[in-house]
Amino acid sequence: MKKNKYYTPEITEFHVGFEFERLSELPTNHWENSVCSTYNDLLLMQRKINESLIRVKCLDKQDIESFGFKLFHKEEDRAILYKLNKSLLTYVEDQFINIHILNQDKDVFQSNIKNKSELEFILKRLNIV
Repeated sequence: MKKNKYYTPEITEFHVGFEFERLSELPTNHWENSVCSTYNDLLLMQRKINESLIRVKCLDKQDIESFGFKLFHKEEDRAILYKLNKSLLTYVEDQFINIHILNQDKDVFQSNIKNKSELEFILKRLNIV
């Protein structure tokens, strides 16, 4: 069962560089891509979250590929393997991400990643991108 493409974030998810969409009221109601650019932006976010004016796109295949990962293998149980240099990323839609560094015997990361900004944060901490 496919989950929603978007979700309402918690204020604790926001940081400089966090990608989200905001509902623009002028000239017509439509969603606009936005990035949290300063910590001052955070002061306005909680009210907008409470009023359902903020949403975040759930992580998908296109987000993973935007970091340079290439499709390596697709398994029957919806697991999709991507490869970038010496890193192997397993993505199971709606469930989790597993990151394995080739030539090592253990996974370096396994968790549920909600969005592109969170994946970018993890990949940078692991020195993958």
